[in-house]
Amino acid sequence: MPDLLAGLNPEQLRAVTLPRESALILAGAGSGKTRVLTTRIAHLIQSGQASPAGILAVTFTNKAAREMLTRLSAMLPINTRGMWVGTFHGLCNRLLRTHHREAGLPQLFQILDSGDQLSMVKRLAKAQNLDEEKFAPRQLQHFINNCKESGLRANAVEAGDDFTRRMVAFFADYDAQCNREGVVDFAELLLRTFELLARNLDLLTHYQERFRYILVDEFQDTNKLQYKWIRMLAGSNGCVFAVGDDDQCVVAGTRVTMADGSTRAVSAVKPGDQVMSCYGSGDFRPAEVMRVHRRSARKELVEIRTRGGRRVVSTPEHTHFAGYLLGETPQTYFTYLMFREGVGYRLGTSQVYTRGQAKPMVGYRQRSIQEHADAVWVVGTHASENEARYDEVALSLKYGLPTLPFVARKGKAVNGLVHDAEWIGRLYRELDTARAARRLLADRGLSLGEPHHVPMSRDSKRRNIVVTLCGDHRGGRPMHRVAVMGNDEAGRKALAGAGIEVRAAKRGSRSWRFETVRSDYGEAMALARTAAQALGGRIIQRANLHGKALPFVTAASVRPGMAMVSVEGAIDTVETVRRVDGQGKPVYDLDIRGTHNFIANGIVTHNSIYRFRGADVGNMNEFLRDFGVREVVKLEQNYRSQGSILDAANAVIAQNKARLGKNLWTAEGRGEPLRIYAAANDEEEARFVVDEVRQLHREGIALADMALLYRSNAQSRILEHALFRAGIAYKVYGGLRFFERQEVKHALAYLRLAANADDDGAFSRVVNFPPRGIGARTIEQLQEAAAAGLGSLSRAAQAGAVGGRGGAALAGFLAIVERLRKGAETLTLPELIDEALAASGLKDHYAAERDGQDRVENLNELVNAATLFNEEFEIGVEPAGEAQEDVAPVPGTHQQQVLAAFLSHASLEAGEHEAAAGEDALQLMTVHASKGLEFDAVFLGGLEEGLFPHDNSLNEDGGIEEERRLMYVAITRARKRLYLTYAGSRMLHGQPRYGIVSRFVEEIPAELCKWIVLPEKQAWAAPQKPGWDKPAWGGGGRGETWASGGGRAPRADANQYATAPRASFETSRPDEHPFAIGANVRHAKFGEGVVINIEGRGLDARVQVRFRAEGTKWLALQYAKLTPA
Repeated sequence: MPDLLAGLNPEQLRAVTLPRESALILAGAGSGKTRVLTTRIAHLIQSGQASPAGILAVTFTNKAAREMLTRLSAMLPINTRGMWVGTFHGLCNRLLRTHHREAGLPQLFQILDSGDQLSMVKRLAKAQNLDEEKFAPRQLQHFINNCKESGLRANAVEAGDDFTRRMVAFFADYDAQCNREGVVDFAELLLRTFELLARNLDLLTHYQERFRYILVDEFQDTNKLQYKWIRMLAGSNGCVFAVGDDDQCVVAGTRVTMADGSTRAVSAVKPGDQVMSCYGSGDFRPAEVMRVHRRSARKELVEIRTRGGRRVVSTPEHTHFAGYLLGETPQTYFTYLMFREGVGYRLGTSQVYTRGQAKPMVGYRQRSIQEHADAVWVVGTHASENEARYDEVALSLKYGLPTLPFVARKGKAVNGLVHDAEWIGRLYRELDTARAARRLLADRGLSLGEPHHVPMSRDSKRRNIVVTLCGDHRGGRPMHRVAVMGNDEAGRKALAGAGIEVRAAKRGSRSWRFETVRSDYGEAMALARTAAQALGGRIIQRANLHGKALPFVTAASVRPGMAMVSVEGAIDTVETVRRVDGQGKPVYDLDIRGTHNFIANGIVTHNSIYRFRGADVGNMNEFLRDFGVREVVKLEQNYRSQGSILDAANAVIAQNKARLGKNLWTAEGRGEPLRIYAAANDEEEARFVVDEVRQLHREGIALADMALLYRSNAQSRILEHALFRAGIAYKVYGGLRFFERQEVKHALAYLRLAANADDDGAFSRVVNFPPRGIGARTIEQLQEAAAAGLGSLSRAAQAGAVGGRGGAALAGFLAIVERLRKGAETLTLPELIDEALAASGLKDHYAAERDGQDRVENLNELVNAATLFNEEFEIGVEPAGEAQEDVAPVPGTHQQQVLAAFLSHASLEAGEHEAAAGEDALQLMTVHASKGLEFDAVFLGGLEEGLFPHDNSLNEDGGIEEERRLMYVAITRARKRLYLTYAGSRMLHGQPRYGIVSRFVEEIPAELCKWIVLPEKQAWAAPQKPGWDKPAWGGGGRGETWASGGGRAPRADANQYATAPRASFETSRPDEHPFAIGANVRHAKFGEGVVINIEGRGLDARVQVRFRAEGTKWLALQYAKLTPA
């Protein structure tokens, strides 16, 4: 069995191997919490404490669920399919599908995403003649969701005024309408599940006995209802393993400086407000508040008073910017605790300003250099030297800590103990200074993981990766700097192995350095963690607010004499720090876009970088109390493209006849080769891209520094599907995700009606789309009839509630719905979508629009999505949290079951919201949208003739040259690494379309490229020319061409890849021919092409060939004289 516990640090090991009892794991960013969660599950299974079916793991994103399942599959030889690992919404959907009758839902209930929910709210508000100025639809939507997330139905909401009473009444009407239509919104999924278990004791007992272990990630983000749900499922014997993070907040009443210079109570600051913030080096400007978080304090607060008369009170965990600065800090005497690895801890005294220094330096920093120390904590500050020495002696006696130096002192005297290295070493070997140090730090309210000073070092002994908030300016944006230096070859190689490039510290020096900036602080920290992991180093965070950097320091670690930055950009020093009572008091935190700082009571302070989801961090305190938790474990521990990319861009654009002859160049060196991958089909292409993205991310490249480019919007669907299944966060830049696009939602609405004609949301969306003469008055009449007792809009229409021309148009629409309903019983999912697109007229409608081509392509891609889903459904593949094992079969035919599953999947995939602002996420966009942007790594897919360059360009004057200019744009989006991919076959309207590699790939010189060959493909992709058999890519000279000649790429196996040749063939009968669909062929007149269809036999045989330059043609084999390419 694999050693699952190997490589865990002591605190991680302690968390993973805890006995069967509830525990809280406090884990900050980068502390390995995902590893701890996954290893905990694997350990429980491997040790026999639980079976895979007896574990419930709750995550906040499908990304986290997918990553957890993937890691478990790699760690243990188990089938993770069917495990209850997923988001709250995904798991509740699964449970409600299984017990839909008990939950009072039709088995084919549909899930409303946020947009559909808002549409229903608008429709209902209009039917009730609500004043939109007074009752804004979004306000109503938020009210409903907030009530549900608090576990309240309309009849349980307290309403003390007429306005609230009207909102509550609307909430009740909205619930009734959802029940009539058989639909649920996302908040309903959790509330309905909670109510189901609360009133069905047998069902609750079943799941309590089944899930003996419950694990919850991001516990601090749980809202009230989610916490109640967990507590109910755990019962009295449950074991909950909660992973969360303490938050950081300032107390209510704190005055925040706004953009106009006025101040406002922090409790009155709202998202979207503009506050004053520091952009670095004393530059104060407005910045946007993205989120506001409120909770009640659970313990004492920390009060900091400054010499300038300022006072700020915060939780002990809140981060400030404070440190000792020469020239700013008054003379202060310290009692300090010093640590040296391999020796131990000792006490000592020092002061800010010392005598006899060659270079001015704060006293304890100078001492740490002399004694080769690794960390220093200031445990006391004093007004006099004698007071400091008294504190040193008292602490030494109380805690049993030595005061002898780590390094024997040198000087005239030689006989004293302080000069004898042997006796000093013996003392530290015999004393347990580590335990004594932990006691002292705990008593002084300090953390072992947060020293006040970590000495810098360039050699391999000590590595500090410094991250500086607002460390640089680029235009109007604050930039955050990451830097590390060294002088050893081992460190240089370690960083290179992690994908981090270093350069000489200065000309002629053997020292090296790595330094870069990021506009996103989360990305800067991710890069720093990669470097720290590679070097085994420590991350030091500081902020450049005044021109002199100040460290990040939690309020608990702020000490008198430290410098802080005031609202005027000047230095103010800390006078006193004390603990004050604060339990139960409201505390707040703000999330400030870009700068991550704001001004609290005249002092610049940090903000948390959490994304709040209606979270109630007080749940952590309730959890400790409700579950009697004894164990709380803390886990603490160039902007230009490189030469090869520019050379490739220049080579491609040089083919345009009308260009002016400009060539880009760079001083960054040649850099890495372009990586080219030939996939069998578009699914394999997408899997390859996802695997490479994962690997690059592991190597330290932030997701936001990677982009997936495509020529046509419809290409994003297969990529989104692969990313969704892989759990990789992504954003669609300048557009919508596939299932959120208008035309796709229209098509899905017709499918929803095929599954459930009473779905009023779907009915309203498409009853007059495409336009069929059904006006607003007709809809109002239907709504009135439905409200009068007919139930749904569909039933009202069937009952003849509307007459005349509107009634006739409605009859035509109902006929379409009935046609689809019957089709849903027998047609496959792709066939049903084809039928819906044809019967509804959607495709014809968009095809007639001037700019409707992209929308038609998206509708075609929906058929492809259905084809893929159909195949996955048949073999039992489900996304995380959507497993159907425990779900009772949908009544009706097998095809209706597939339809229901597809609609649920589409809703959940659309509902897994894109990454929020500031979250690290992969960027997806068309080549057009990428103009003006740059990324460290770029993937450009779909490089096939007819796709890029696009079919339309073949028939336009200058079309190919315009496509080539787009290719030039795409290539130059990459700074460091560029991937070019193409597929031998690609799904088009549910059928494979065979293509040939784009001419643009052929126009790139061979010596600039490296072919990526997966191990299983080595046989067909072996080099065929001496220039290709050298390592990596540097073998050939500029004049060499691809192995097959004529600038073509290395060829693939013809049975798998459309770009593959058939080298030779023999036939057993003269009337047989050797060509197969997907074979590459050459014609004397038309050139090269690929076979896409075959008809007939013998002398009547003919083939359809898609030629590079001549389009698609049918050829009689008897006369065509085709030869294998």
